[in-house]
Amino acid sequence: MTFRQMPRLLVLLLAGSLALGCSQNPINQGPFVSDFNGENAPEGQIGSTVLAEGLNYGTVPDSLVFSSQFGTGIPASVITWLDSYIVGTIPPGSVGGTAYVSTVGGSSAAIVFAINPQDSFPGSFTWRAGTALPVAVSGAGVTYAALEQATSTVRAVYVTGGADNSGNPTSAVYFATIDALGNLSAWKTTTPLPKALAFHGIVAPTTSNSLIQNSLGSLLVMGGTTDRAGTASSAIYQGVLNGDGSVASWTQLGITLPAPLHSFGTAINFDDIYVVGGATTGNAPVSTVYRAVLQNTGQPISWHTEAALPKARSHLGVGFYGLTLYAVGGDSGVATPNDSAGATAVSEVDYAAIDPYLRVLGTGWVVSQQTLPGGRSGLSALGAGAPGAAAVTVTGGLYSGAASGSSEENYLSLSITGSVLSSAAGSASINSLCGCNLFNSGSTGYRDGNRNYHLLVVGGDDVNSPGTKHAQTFLY
Repeated sequence: MTFRQMPRLLVLLLAGSLALGCSQNPINQGPFVSDFNGENAPEGQIGSTVLAEGLNYGTVPDSLVFSSQFGTGIPASVITWLDSYIVGTIPPGSVGGTAYVSTVGGSSAAIVFAINPQDSFPGSFTWRAGTALPVAVSGAGVTYAALEQATSTVRAVYVTGGADNSGNPTSAVYFATIDALGNLSAWKTTTPLPKALAFHGIVAPTTSNSLIQNSLGSLLVMGGTTDRAGTASSAIYQGVLNGDGSVASWTQLGITLPAPLHSFGTAINFDDIYVVGGATTGNAPVSTVYRAVLQNTGQPISWHTEAALPKARSHLGVGFYGLTLYAVGGDSGVATPNDSAGATAVSEVDYAAIDPYLRVLGTGWVVSQQTLPGGRSGLSALGAGAPGAAAVTVTGGLYSGAASGSSEENYLSLSITGSVLSSAAGSASINSLCGCNLFNSGSTGYRDGNRNYHLLVVGGDDVNSPGTKHAQTFLY
């Protein structure tokens, strides 16, 4: 039994003891689903990976069932079936409703499961200008949160800190709410960070991506630089979110990163957070990868060291697609965060499969045969797309020809198993909207009120005039 399972099993045992004399006893009678995808409000799209954790599934595969428009259940395609967890893919014909596990011993209680529309990305991809930030910054933290409430969901994007035109970190925090079509409201100022930071990591644990309880969600701001020279921090701050999307307050947590870090990649998946690469004391790049299990408060419990990247690098792009973690590009040299030389940028693309039970990088990293056209650092790398036709878009950064925007967009096509199939240049252009060639931008993906997927790029430095920060935002 893993540390992750202990609190859940205690809950199940308590539920079983309370159910004595009743018809439903999760310990003794039939299957019991504790969660889907490590989320309290699970969601996914047809063809995407789903993980059902629980008890009493048996060892003979049966059915993982999703709602259909005809009122009958549709069984998922099962990849792995064990007594305590099932991995499958959401079947065609599924609609928003519920999901449950059916076995020869009976059926579990149904859990609400939202089905998202199929993403059209990259397809007909066009950037459009969004509302500019109140200030120009680079190296800001950018993330998205869906705040599920009793009768509505407030969706918002956040921008924290960042470096100003002098290269000094700032403490301001802004947020914008998202409408049904993916448009952003005007940026609003909310409670600032306790300390000025730039080039930090940020994630937003909510019910849509974790098992938090008694909270709408929060922001976790980790590490970053505390001055223009690149002095790295290991501190972690939690910002509690209000129902309107604003930040109620910030608290410095007792737990810290395992080492001072800045310019690293962060991701949250299946109730865990991952910290990948980055630079430490003296701006030296590292290859370390750390993982932390989240408590139901949204705070990390403890850090675990995972398989290291094949190459030390900072200013890289990091993200998940299903059960695969990606690391794209980056800088393998020692450089202050605001440097613009890019001489040690790397073109490597690495990926690692996540063990669905333990959440560890079970078999380590694979160096893809498909690479970026050239070395690139300070890039934005975001994934999206329907399963089987998914891709990672690589936007901006420092690379050969960056001053002319000659290769601003690239797409990495992904297979259903997570491997990188191809790398190709794209025609979408942020440069055509601003005349700028951005690096060290912040970026995030988000879903609108109709649950359609969008991309957001925020601020950044300018290759053509290093040190000139931008306040513009760009949306897909």
